Amino acid sequence: MKIIKQLLKVNFTLGRDKWKPEAICIHITDGTTEATLSWFNYPSSQVSSHYLITEDLRIIQLVEEENQSWGAGKVVKPTAKLILSRLKINPNLWLINIEHASTTGDISSGQYDLSVQLIKDICKRWNIPIDQDHIIPHRAIRSDKICPANISTSRIIIEATKSPIILTPQQKESLLAVIWAFCRDNAVVDIIRRALGGVPTFGAIRSSKWSAVRREFLKQNPLCAVCGKKGTILSQNEIHHQLPFHIDKSKELEKSNLITLCRQDHFSWGHLYSWSSWNKDIEEEARHWRDKVVLRP
Repeated sequence: MKIIKQLLKVNFTLGRDKWKPEAICIHITDGTTEATLSWFNYPSSQVSSHYLITEDLRIIQLVEEENQSWGAGKVVKPTAKLILSRLKINPNLWLINIEHASTTGDISSGQYDLSVQLIKDICKRWNIPIDQDHIIPHRAIRSDKICPANISTSRIIIEATKSPIILTPQQKESLLAVIWAFCRDNAVVDIIRRALGGVPTFGAIRSSKWSAVRREFLKQNPLCAVCGKKGTILSQNEIHHQLPFHIDKSKELEKSNLITLCRQDHFSWGHLYSWSSWNKDIEEEARHWRDKVVLRP
């Protein structure tokens, strides 16, 4: 990963006043790379970012991480947990801001890849957890903004936390290694486990009404909310609780808390590759991604 330094001479603050980076804020521009750089370098703009990921797949560093960039100073009806816990503190003191250049409201797969690499590098350096509380969309700080538009922070988190498959030279040369990699990458073992025992409930006991509610909900909502696919006999779609019912038992049968997901998207999008976690923004993220699937070229 190559980072190009073009440090600003204006629109930043030296130091962090005894704070250190504790989270990352994701932004999207409303213009080209050239326009964005020009705006950040304009003294009266009063705005900047630590990094800019360009359309032609460059990472440009504009402000040193030890200093404050001016990307998220204003707070308006926030939803981010860290912001709510320190409302009187300028978030730029403890945030690293990352801009993504775009004129369409979305970014390319290449920009996603660079963003994931950069975020993993930053989080390792500053010991920042890679989760929804620490990888924050700008609109979670300013509710009057749509920024970062169609960028999916959940996708970034999923890709940044996905464990790589690492094989020894001996494993690579064996048929067993091929089988192991297939099972790891395609979650075959997990599918078998779920087929036998279902999705883990962490000790919570299913309601006797759950089967009927599940059957009726699937009948009314047969398609995966993310990919739009209909389940088959061999691979049925599943019902995901947006707030797990082992956390709040009263939500188990509430249809407003349910969403249909295929097996793959249930584990990845619904639970961020860990059954003990859940995607707080699954409904919004699924709607954005489904729109992309429908409108794909």
